Amino acid sequence: MLSLAVLASRRVQNALLLVAVAAATYVGNTLSPLEEAVGRGLALSDNQVAVLQGPALAFPMVLAAVAWGALIDRSSRARLIAIIGIVGVGASLLTAVSSSYVALLGARCVAGWVQLAIIPVALSLVADVYPAEARGRATMWVNIAQSIGMAAAFALGGFFLHLLEAWRAAMLGLSIPLIPAAVFTLGVREPPRRETESSAAASWQAVWSYRATLAPLLIGIVMGQIALWADFIWAAPMLARRFMLTPQATGMVMAAGLLVSGVLGSLGGGVFADWCHRQGGASRTTFALSALSAASIPSALFGLLSSAGSASLVLGIFLTLTNMLAVVGTSLFIVVIPNELRGRSLAILVAACVLVGNGLAPLMVSWLASQLGGAQQISVALSGICAAATVVATVAFVIAGRSLCRHLPS
Repeated sequence: MLSLAVLASRRVQNALLLVAVAAATYVGNTLSPLEEAVGRGLALSDNQVAVLQGPALAFPMVLAAVAWGALIDRSSRARLIAIIGIVGVGASLLTAVSSSYVALLGARCVAGWVQLAIIPVALSLVADVYPAEARGRATMWVNIAQSIGMAAAFALGGFFLHLLEAWRAAMLGLSIPLIPAAVFTLGVREPPRRETESSAAASWQAVWSYRATLAPLLIGIVMGQIALWADFIWAAPMLARRFMLTPQATGMVMAAGLLVSGVLGSLGGGVFADWCHRQGGASRTTFALSALSAASIPSALFGLLSSAGSASLVLGIFLTLTNMLAVVGTSLFIVVIPNELRGRSLAILVAACVLVGNGLAPLMVSWLASQLGGAQQISVALSGICAAATVVATVAFVIAGRSLCRHLPS
């Protein structure tokens, strides 16, 4: 039994870690509620905005993934979190003072690295704090923190833009909460590492033995991220253009949708992942992913609905199911991967997700909209990309589950 002091210390450390994750996610999303204002202010096209919200956020982490993962495996993760917090404040301030598209592009590259670099660090930490049968619930809290950070960015972004009527002033306002958050995360401490008895070479061999399962599992997770990132970037402009919502109303709808779906999806995914692990191991968990992905396909068509209320509701359902997919898939990943390679593997997973999801999904939506007739077709394009991604994810998870049944023990 853990003493009350140990439990209290663990809760404090968990809270500080979640603050760090929420703050880093907030940094990467502060431009989203200001998209339309930034586009008008700098005379940017939809494709230029998509670059700011897609490749600019994704590519720095993609390029740094292997090196960053090696740092996670070999150095103090608490120190890395402190660095991320400080850089996050700087990225937000740089965004606010950027006077040209090139400067804004550079600032968003830094913000994207902050948002994505925190994920493998946080997951590596929770894998060392919790045993395998509890990592689903541990992962869900990381996902909830991300949802809180996104929701806070949309809510405060809409509020500051309505209050100050200028996107640069709104961005400066959005930078204020990051300062105390960076101070709080200096209190994160490094836990002992679990499951470190095998050599790195043996660990790579273990990972390679799972290739028939990990490849389709990775594809399925990446497809889910395409749907999520397409919604994160384009759902707000879609609601504004299709239903003529004000920036404040759009910000509040997105904040509520992201928060509710993130919390419910993460809670459901965490509990479900741990239940599947206890009942049937990895194969049961993988087939659960298939069922969740298939169930999300109809709700991917939210952009085709005729009212703001129904579109927002179905969007929330789709985001909830997709968040469940993210938690279940990630918890399965950190159970399978050995500790010695967990940081590198998670960094590569994040890089793959953002390269296709964050880096390409926004451009895919804007390109498809342009092919369909222009900016007003963004709702059709968004629904089409989300539906196609979930269909591919369902097929990939089925293949992964069959591979587990044939070759791996439960």
